[in-house]
Amino acid sequence: MTKSIIDNYDLFKEKRLKDRFFKHKDIAELLTELPSTFEISELGKSVNGKSINLVSWGTGKTKIMLWSQMHGDEATGTMALF
Repeated sequence: MTKSIIDNYDLFKEKRLKDRFFKHKDIAELLTELPSTFEISELGKSVNGKSINLVSWGTGKTKIMLWSQMHGDEATGTMALF
């Protein structure tokens, strides 16, 4: 399965996130394009007034939490999710 994911990476990679510097609006736009099986809710606002969002998917018993970007200059986690 891992080989299949790696071999097909270009099929599902988000090409609009080209480097590690992107804006909040770039992610906000991508969130609006997620399939309807995803639930997006705003948990609050940053000190700059930008939304802090929760994205939920699935209904299984096991809960998994992913935190993608605690620090603004550490975009790798966010890029991996998209």
